Amino acid sequence: MDDRSADLGHTSNDLGLMSASWERFCEALQHESRYVFMLNRDHDNAQSEDEVPATRVLRELGDIVEGLGLLRVLPAGYRVWRARAHESPSIDGSAKGLGTVPDEMALQANRLSPAGIAMFYGAEDTETAVQEIAARSLASWVTFGQFETSQSCMVVDFAGFSAMLSDPSPALGQHADRDRHPLVFVRSLLAQLSRPAREQYERIDYVPTQVVTEYLLRVYGRDRPVLGMLYSSALTGRPSVVLDIPNGCCVECEPGWASVDELRLGLVPGSVRTIRLADIQTD
Repeated sequence: MDDRSADLGHTSNDLGLMSASWERFCEALQHESRYVFMLNRDHDNAQSEDEVPATRVLRELGDIVEGLGLLRVLPAGYRVWRARAHESPSIDGSAKGLGTVPDEMALQANRLSPAGIAMFYGAEDTETAVQEIAARSLASWVTFGQFETSQSCMVVDFAGFSAMLSDPSPALGQHADRDRHPLVFVRSLLAQLSRPAREQYERIDYVPTQVVTEYLLRVYGRDRPVLGMLYSSALTGRPSVVLDIPNGCCVECEPGWASVDELRLGLVPGSVRTIRLADIQTD
């Protein structure tokens, strides 16, 4: 996150104009065109000189990620907590039981992935991992455990950028006028990432961030693969994590578990606990 700077002194009118690109992008995806969005030429025209046309937003975002230094390498041994809610007092507490759900069980739309596409969701601390689950579940129990990465991997670190923008202590430099749009654009995206979805509207509210995630993981990082994202939790403000690691790569930390030539998540021995969800404060 070094050497990143921002001009935060925009007028309210400037902010409104420059955030219009993200708002237009969300509107187009949620209510106009979704599956063939990038082929829809009706979205090619910007509505103001400070707005990026909706079909170009993803390419613009790729340039912003690179230009603002949002790429981060998570080292081998990076640890992340994952929680799972359940109705019975006990569940399968193995790596596969607690890890990424199998594809056939990915029935719920999530903030960064649609139903049917399974990803590993977790957090850097237990409170965030558990509260994110508690806020969306009526189950009685939650089991959580800590996983660690078998090798290094590249992620987009939106959480670190959020922290930098909210901390007034660093000496922030000044970007030229042409660079102001990307900064405000990213702030609009960050607000969407941390905003709770409306009840019963997850399949609509999550679409823009799902498309952003798919672009960053499947298109943007072809030469330097991106395997996940860090973003600020809507509940605690601390880093949440999504990693593109399937259930089959969630394993026990047994001898040799990290020696294979693929990214795995190993369940840290002795880290698994089960508690009542009623004991969790979510407000």
